[in-house]
Amino acid sequence: MVMLWHTRRSKKLNKDNGNVIVEIAFAIPALFLILLVLFWLVALGLGHSRAVDLAQQAARSLARGIDPAVVDQTIDKVLPGATLSTSQSGELIDATITHKVFAPIPLLSGMSFTVQASSTAVVEPASVGSPFGELP
Repeated sequence: MVMLWHTRRSKKLNKDNGNVIVEIAFAIPALFLILLVLFWLVALGLGHSRAVDLAQQAARSLARGIDPAVVDQTIDKVLPGATLSTSQSGELIDATITHKVFAPIPLLSGMSFTVQASSTAVVEPASVGSPFGELP
């Protein structure tokens, strides 16, 4: 009698063994999707951070009187595909960087987001002497 009860119980426990495989089959793609979204967010954050840095540098450089063509070349070297748009109102120069950030995996390469960053700088006078006089 004891043996019969044991076999019924073991058959009942073995019924649930297939559920683990099904749960894993659903969990792995879900984890992959979560990782893909996280990589995508990191790529967007890095793209925006680079655009902010370039916009600040471009505004400063243009305010100092550096040729806009040189600034465009530098932006193209640092962040290929980024575009610079500038405007000047009085003594202020606005520089705006626009850049497309594409998906981190080739399968979704058609998906992209556009990040944009802008910065403003005050135009510096043409000749500014050193506040400390002549330096040796």
